[in-house]
Amino acid sequence: MAVKKYEARKALIRLNGRDKYLAVRRHESDGGHYEVPGGRKNHESESDSEVLNREVYEETGLKVKIIRMLNAWSLDLPHVNMHLDGITYLCGSDSNQVTLAEEHDLYKWVTLDEFKKLNIQPWLRDALDKL
Repeated sequence: MAVKKYEARKALIRLNGRDKYLAVRRHESDGGHYEVPGGRKNHESESDSEVLNREVYEETGLKVKIIRMLNAWSLDLPHVNMHLDGITYLCGSDSNQVTLAEEHDLYKWVTLDEFKKLNIQPWLRDALDKL
């Protein structure tokens, strides 16, 4: 069976230009690690901004604006026969009113130092190091 390949976009959301960033936690059954909102491109012509606005709103109810790109990464997920090529963007939000979708069970606004102490994936740690 051929590995499915997708492009993913993730949003490290900073609150109102302050040192507060949104961390969302995956359910324990899905690893229980903290991450940032985002997801896969629906089609080739979908812009990164469109992907992030759609996915972040679906997952958190927040509207965001891209500030800058932080990193590009690749991730193999053999347990689901998938490969992701991703980009993480620093984004801004004027609201801290989060409404979580079902894929996450917890969120918190944390400082950069607090975020780095959480259980996170290497691609996210790399993005945090580029702030």
